[in-house]
Amino acid sequence: MALNLRTSIRIILTSTLWLRFYNLERLHGGINYLTPIEKLDERLAALKAIDFKGSDKPHLERIRIKFLEETPNRLEHYLKRQQQVMERSKLRPTTTDNLVKTLERQLTRLKYVA
Repeated sequence: MALNLRTSIRIILTSTLWLRFYNLERLHGGINYLTPIEKLDERLAALKAIDFKGSDKPHLERIRIKFLEETPNRLEHYLKRQQQVMERSKLRPTTTDNLVKTLERQLTRLKYVA
């Protein structure tokens, strides 16, 4: 059975809202009651302080550098995609928008530190 356009849009908006809540607001017990974005920020900070050049596993340094270079771009793309969906839906601003602004500030900081 094919879904009509309205149902498809509702499914997309619902999943987008859930992902925003899940990644930006929901605390996860498995990662010390942080949100996934907070945990990612914590890991990025830790990876900036580690240097694998002198270790017996030089491939880890390549992985570390690639992660530090690509992650801010992926976060930026994620934010843009989320904002586009929210703008198209014409939903009212919520507290999630404040969290998105906070994430954008963190992203800007990560770009200048990396």
